[in-house]
Amino acid sequence: MLSSLLSSCRRGATTAALAIAIVGCERPGTIDHPTVIGRRVQATDVVARAAPLRVRVYELRFSDASEADVQARRAALMVEFTGSDGHARGFVEWGKAGEPPSTYLADGLARQRESVASPLTVFELALHYVEVLGSQGPAAVRGRPTPLAVRVVVDEATGDATLTRRQ
Repeated sequence: MLSSLLSSCRRGATTAALAIAIVGCERPGTIDHPTVIGRRVQATDVVARAAPLRVRVYELRFSDASEADVQARRAALMVEFTGSDGHARGFVEWGKAGEPPSTYLADGLARQRESVASPLTVFELALHYVEVLGSQGPAAVRGRPTPLAVRVVVDEATGDATLTRRQ
């Protein structure tokens, strides 16, 4: 009983730290979409032996905010870190629960920061829509004038993740 209470308090403190980190790292701008909560399903690091380079791969899954919401469902991101900063790319699946998702190519920057609670990785990503032409045809990136801008924050200690769509 006591251990579950402590675990619940720890999770609440981690969520509060993530919220503070999101607000504290925020650039000026408007947020007009709800934040989606998720989890890091897995992550793997590969470190170069002779250079200060590291590649980290993430798989993230996001919970349903509401059945009516079109939101991020899953993300696969690869980051090439030099020190605590790196270039991120991958894909994000976006859609409603129970429907086939739309796929977006992700490209942007990632920063790893130490916070009071635990280390965080903050992604600033542009998502470019990918349209699949037919079931057997190749994927084509259609030129949409404005890609979706999102911020993803991953708590490296707990695996908790948030995704916020930016304007």
